Amino acid sequence: MSSVLAEAAHLRIGLSLGLLALLAGAETAWPRRVRTQPRLRRWPGNLGIALVDALTMAAACGLEPDDFRSNHDVIRSKI
Repeated sequence: MSSVLAEAAHLRIGLSLGLLALLAGAETAWPRRVRTQPRLRRWPGNLGIALVDALTMAAACGLEPDDFRSNHDVIRSKI
């Protein structure tokens, strides 16, 4: 259990990127409608919205970038 907690950040990032790749492939294979704009124009905006959302949630919870680092170090020191 402690090894999973120590690698939680890597696990979350890996799952997020894997899901992103899966959904990008599904969008390419089975589009729901005819594309009016190229993907390279739409995706930066969508990813920017996701980034703003993640930062807003972190700020709303009172987390700062140093908090993520210190929590990771605390978990790693318990192993």
